[in-house]
Amino acid sequence: MCKVLPQIPRSVPMTPLTPSNEPQFPVTQDDWSIISRFAVASIGSQGTMGLALALGLLFKTVGWRFIVLTGGVYGCLYAYERLTWTNKAKERVFKKQYVDHATRKLRLIVDLTSHNCSHQVQQELSGTFARLCRLVDESTSEMQRDVRSLEREVQQLEDTTAMAKKLRNKAHYLSNELDIFQQTYLSSDE
Repeated sequence: MCKVLPQIPRSVPMTPLTPSNEPQFPVTQDDWSIISRFAVASIGSQGTMGLALALGLLFKTVGWRFIVLTGGVYGCLYAYERLTWTNKAKERVFKKQYVDHATRKLRLIVDLTSHNCSHQVQQELSGTFARLCRLVDESTSEMQRDVRSLEREVQQLEDTTAMAKKLRNKAHYLSNELDIFQQTYLSSDE
């Protein structure tokens, strides 16, 4: 059994497209810049297709000679790096990385140690300063007590000196009176 497919009416003539009967779409310079912007924007979103489109656009823009030259330079640089990446070079890079790492760690240790030492010295100085202040306060209060005691003794000595002057003056007066009495009454008897 053969099925007969329905016929679709043909309103468009089926003639092959040739350069002479190609539909004309005028593309201006601004349209090309918009198209290239869309192509560049689609690179990241469409993966491999975008990459192929970007490479095609790059090929059309700069030409195959430039691409081959760039690839050759890149290949030469890659080969040079690959040939110079020997065990000696690896050792040198490892040593440099190790020295950098050790330097960073030693700086951290030095910073930490100096900070701890500074903190400890500051605590020691604070403790020593507090002890010295306490000793100075004790010595000052003891000196003030001694000064008050000495002032009392000085006052007593001044009072005693004043009393001694009075008594000396009285003794001198009495001695004079006695001498006068002796001269007046006792000397005349002789």
